[in-house]
Amino acid sequence: MDKHFITEDVVEELNFGEGQKDVYAKSKDTEIICYRDGDLLMSSNDYGKGRAVYIAGLPYSIQNTRILMRSLFYAAHKEHEMKKWYADNIYCEVSAYLESKKYAVINNSHETQVTNVYDGDGNVTTMELKPGEIKWGYIN
Repeated sequence: MDKHFITEDVVEELNFGEGQKDVYAKSKDTEIICYRDGDLLMSSNDYGKGRAVYIAGLPYSIQNTRILMRSLFYAAHKEHEMKKWYADNIYCEVSAYLESKKYAVINNSHETQVTNVYDGDGNVTTMELKPGEIKWGYIN
């Protein structure tokens, strides 16, 4: 599979669950993101001011939540806004509470994780978090 904005953070084989058979791209303009064993599993097509994104199946996993999030940014043509209040490690997440001027970085795994954390301006800080740890910070 070629690199694509939606699949940029993939760290293990994509899991489409049961998927969907016999799905084909009808337009030459369809962007094929993942095609495996004769099956179209992920694609995109420009539509109006956004994009339509097709995913054959998306059972819950940490990796699939990241794929879904990246798909939403991609569909809205907002890729440039992705790395604001963002952790580049799929096992971590950032929650920003702008009114209270605080943010939290959360390790959603049972292992120590190292992640690059992007603030609201896109500045990056590297953090190490213990399993299940939440680190709080202040927004300047």
